[in-house]
Order: sequence, then C-alpha cells, then structure tokens
Amino acid sequence: MTPQRDNVTTLGAIIDFAVAEDVPVDLTNLLQWPADLSIQSMPEDSKSVAALYLRAEIGRCLERGMEATAEQIAMIISFMNATSRDSA
Repeated sequence: MTPQRDNVTTLGAIIDFAVAEDVPVDLTNLLQWPADLSIQSMPEDSKSVAALYLRAEIGRCLERGMEATAEQIAMIISFMNATSRDSA
C-alpha cells in the first residue's frame, strides 16, 4: 500500500481491510513521484484535514495494539508537512 494524495484520508478503511484479511500493514512506501500525487503537494487546508483524520487513525491503531502502524501514520503526517524537495 502506497500512501498518496488520493488515498491518505481513506487509510483507515485500508487498515480495516488488512486486519479483516489478516495481512500485515506496511505504510512506509510513501509516493514521492510524480510530485503532484505526493501528499506533500496537497493544499495546506487539505493537509490540516488529513492530519486530523490521521491522528484519529493513530488512536484507533493504538487501541488495536497496532503500535508499529500508529508510528507509520505519525511518519506520514511528518512527511506530509515537510517541505518537498521540489518546493525548496
């Protein structure tokens, strides 16, 4: 699963599916290219909405005992809010 601009606010459903199918969750392969599909290219207001959603998903993961997935989601938030190389 590759988190990107078009699926970042549906990661909870993807995690739910993985749990239901008893498959591991790995959200560490963040899309960086093409740059316009990267979560870093989202408008700031969309990033704020996504960050709220993702923080709630961190809580859900922690409730399920999915600490590693919660950490991966925290990294997604950090990556999303970092300045992309293209805009630096």
